[in-house]
Amino acid sequence: MPSLIAMCSQNDMLPQELYNLIVDYCHDNRQALGACSLASRALNSASRRHIFRSILIDSGRILERFRQLLHTSPDVAHLIEELSFKSYDHFMRKDPYLWICNTTSFPPGTFRRLRVIGFSHVRFNELNVSARDFMTAFYKNLSNYRGVRELRLTSCDFEHLDVLKVFICGVAPQGTGDQQLLPFALSLHSIDFQVENVSGPPRLTAPGSFTLPRLTSFTGGINARSDCIVSWLINTPSFRTLRNVTLSNVLGSQIIAVGDLLRHVGDALVELQLGIRLDCARGYVQGKLFPINLRRTRQALTSAYRGAENI
Repeated sequence: MPSLIAMCSQNDMLPQELYNLIVDYCHDNRQALGACSLASRALNSASRRHIFRSILIDSGRILERFRQLLHTSPDVAHLIEELSFKSYDHFMRKDPYLWICNTTSFPPGTFRRLRVIGFSHVRFNELNVSARDFMTAFYKNLSNYRGVRELRLTSCDFEHLDVLKVFICGVAPQGTGDQQLLPFALSLHSIDFQVENVSGPPRLTAPGSFTLPRLTSFTGGINARSDCIVSWLINTPSFRTLRNVTLSNVLGSQIIAVGDLLRHVGDALVELQLGIRLDCARGYVQGKLFPINLRRTRQALTSAYRGAENI
């Protein structure tokens, strides 16, 4: 690497495409990318593209530094393709983490190339109680990210399914009539919410309008709340547009819910991946052991796969 940097700093006569290829080999080495960005003007552009392609913010301090960076170097925002917010430390300690409320306050159009937005280890249900006014603004400003191609939610807790719907529909592309919509992918893992709606969803969306016009890919880890999510998905227009479905950690007792989903979207599916847990004759449902009849499980799986064969 030192000899390469010396060569580039002394001679910028090579085609830019060659510099880009050189930097591409270092795409996962941030130290090398940092050195390249300082070595030569020819290497700087390609290096910055890799350095800022994916951003992870896991504290209020990092969020503030990120804002300052965008203020001093606004061009950085146009390099970001994946933006993730993670509050694992606060999640485990159950401490307040109000900085999450400010993660949607970036002006519309700030991230022109943003394709993926993600939140992980956030107790939105607690924030909705302790900082309700801030969270109302949070949900309203989710539309600032509208235009992304994928939403990822991992280990997040919500008050109720309707609040989760508000979240997803706030980011998902929306349109009416013949308006062309961008493909949209949704990834949900370890999502929890209350079955009964105690306080109601944020008053930002009219009841019954939680629709996903064009969901093309769904990835999810099946758990005790999956039935509610599946029931919602198959009652939105997206059941006609789903092309890729990936379900992991499916237990024998949850095959029925999987079958319901596949029966509705089977004709449109292009790719199906199922992670079935058949490691033993028992499975977990809400923390309790129960016996699984493997003969019935095979029949349910066969029925599910038959639904996917009609592609």
